[in-house]
Formats: sequence, structure tokens, C-alpha cells
Amino acid sequence: MWQEFIALKNVGTREGGMRLGAGAMAILWGLTGGGLIITLIGAILAVTGYYNSCQLYKIMGRNTNTGSA
Repeated sequence: MWQEFIALKNVGTREGGMRLGAGAMAILWGLTGGGLIITLIGAILAVTGYYNSCQLYKIMGRNTNTGSA
């Protein structure tokens, strides 16, 4: 299952970077008083940004990855 998630690249490089940054900020906010839900949302954003892969995009048939580095 994880291999399939990692192999799926449907998030573009720029969007992946933004997800990673926003996720890191949300994790920090969550850990410093924002709560568990904010921390979990941040973790999901960070993971999908790091791997450039989003299962929700897969379900919706969306792909922002243009294939360029």
C-alpha cells in the first residue's frame, strides 16, 4: 500500500513545497497549543507534500503534477 502511495505523483513540485511548509507550520502550531486536530492536519499536509502524492486527488481524478522537475 505505501509503495503505491509513494509511486503516485499527482501533486506538482511547487504545490508539494507549499504543502510541506504549511504542514510544518500547522504541526508547530498544533504542538504549541493548537490541539491534536491541527497537528494531524499538519502531518497530512507535510506527508502529501513530501511525497508529492495525495489520495484525495486520486479519488477526485485531479493531477497538478506537470512532470517537470
